[in-house]
Parts: sequence; structure tokens; C-alpha cells
Amino acid sequence: MPFQLFNYPGQGVASSDFGYYLQAVEVGDIVKLFGQGGWNETGEIPCVFEQELETTYDNILRALQSANSELSFDDV
Repeated sequence: MPFQLFNYPGQGVASSDFGYYLQAVEVGDIVKLFGQGGWNETGEIPCVFEQELETTYDNILRALQSANSELSFDDV
């Protein structure tokens, strides 16, 4: 089955520069995500846990939308 690989701009692309790290893969109509964390676009992690958690959810949404811009948490 054909597949497509995705990295979102910023830290998503920067992470892939260190090796085979991807944000998402789309196989058919399924999108799978890999290791989303609380880093921002420059790779920094907030010191406050609630901000890190919010940034993690933002990154999950960015990874989903890198594969399909119409995806949202309603599709999960």
C-alpha cells in the first residue's frame, strides 16, 4: 500500500535533520503520528507543565494537518 511521509515546518523539519525522525505518515486514509512533544518551533520546551501540555496538543494538530489540512481533533 502506498504511503506518504510528513514533517511540519519548524521543529518538525529540524528533528528530521538529526536522522529518520518523522512527524506523521499517511497510509491510505489513516494518518499515524510519531512522538509528539511539548517543544515549540525552535525546539524549546516551556518550563510550566500546562504550557508544555498545550504545546504538545498544538504539535499533534500540526502533525495531523501536515498530512491533511482538513483534519482536526474531531477526526481522532
